[in-house]
Amino acid sequence: MMEKSIKMNDMMERMMESLMSIVAEVEGESILERVMPAIDQRVKERYGFLPEVHEIRTPTVTKTVVGTVHEKFDEVLNIVNLNIPVYLTGKAGTGKNVICKQVAEALGLNFYFTNAVTQEYKLTGFIDANGKYNETQFYKAFTKGGLFFLDEMDASIPEVLIILNAAIANRYFDFPVGKVEAHPNFRVIAAGNTVGTGADNNYTGRYCLDRASLDRFAMIHIDYSPKIEMAMARDKKALVDFCHMFRAITDKSGIECLFSYRTLDRIAQLEEVIPNLSEVLAISLFKGLDGDTMNTIKGEFNKKPDAANNKYAQAVINNSQWTSKEVNKTLIDREQFLASTKELRSYIEGLDRIGQTLGVDLLMDAIYESFLGDMIGSFGDLLIRSVIPETYTQKQLDYFCEGYFNLVHDTKAGDADFDAFYDEIMIGEVDEAWSQSYDTWINPKNPD
Repeated sequence: MMEKSIKMNDMMERMMESLMSIVAEVEGESILERVMPAIDQRVKERYGFLPEVHEIRTPTVTKTVVGTVHEKFDEVLNIVNLNIPVYLTGKAGTGKNVICKQVAEALGLNFYFTNAVTQEYKLTGFIDANGKYNETQFYKAFTKGGLFFLDEMDASIPEVLIILNAAIANRYFDFPVGKVEAHPNFRVIAAGNTVGTGADNNYTGRYCLDRASLDRFAMIHIDYSPKIEMAMARDKKALVDFCHMFRAITDKSGIECLFSYRTLDRIAQLEEVIPNLSEVLAISLFKGLDGDTMNTIKGEFNKKPDAANNKYAQAVINNSQWTSKEVNKTLIDREQFLASTKELRSYIEGLDRIGQTLGVDLLMDAIYESFLGDMIGSFGDLLIRSVIPETYTQKQLDYFCEGYFNLVHDTKAGDADFDAFYDEIMIGEVDEAWSQSYDTWINPKNPD
């Protein structure tokens, strides 16, 4: 009887130990499920959206790519690593170029790039009048090894594709300097916005790709990446949801307005420093859209239930001044124009004082011409484009950019002068003498 009791106790102890280990495991998993989201959120709040570290293993090398990668990255990488040419097709702004650069980095290959080729010599190179051969990106990749990326292949002339097909199929090509064998590490990726069926309403100027061309390539469709969108939006889900709603609306309505990764990034940054969300959207997204188009977009947002709790959608719905002219004027108003100009002039005056104190006039002149001049010119161009209506001509843009550049450098100019200059921009009149000089410079008369 005693022996049976001992055996029973041993069995109970083992059962309790087993049960406790199961409970501990379940509790541990439950704790992790509760705690990890909070930890992730604290990390993002403190350090921002952290980049991924993507490890790539091939038979010959192990590499890491730091940064968010597209969901199709591994698929493209593996096909390229097998020396199979790839054709990436998808909308503009889906990250095809970035995928190619990351694939080259992952495989340890130099990256060579050429956009739509409309002349054969841009691919093959040419011998100039001095007998010197001018190499191309394609020639360098073909002879030295590397990843050659032909962007907008569907916008390249058919003759170019025949050249590329021959080089891919034969692994040798007759360049102007003679027959050359392809380097063992020569790889090819091409990209386009169509699947080779020619131009459509969204992408004009595209050629039909013949079956021989398409047969050389493994075709992969690249869509917008949810991971990259969240990274660009600084993990702001409401912004990504707004982006998806906006794309659905513009696709349905046939409106041409690109909402790219870059647009997400710009909105996420600007809303941290500009409190008016409607203004942020005007600067980043609604550039050049007229009033009728904006009314269509507003009407479609009103039909979407999810828009009611989305602050970005509400910024569109509740704004009553969406016209092309108003959108442009809300970018930088008079007060912002004067404040930005004052800050820029203070910076210039500070550099002047440093130069006078140290007696480095030649150095300061170099700074003005090589850095400061370009910076002021770029800032002035951006500023002028931000305050004038879309109807202004290039001549008007150039006139006011030049005027702003000169006024900023005028030490006698005061706040009243810049205030008056803002009014001149709004009026839009160009000085007649300057206009004649501009026309002569743009279209000089040929001597008889």
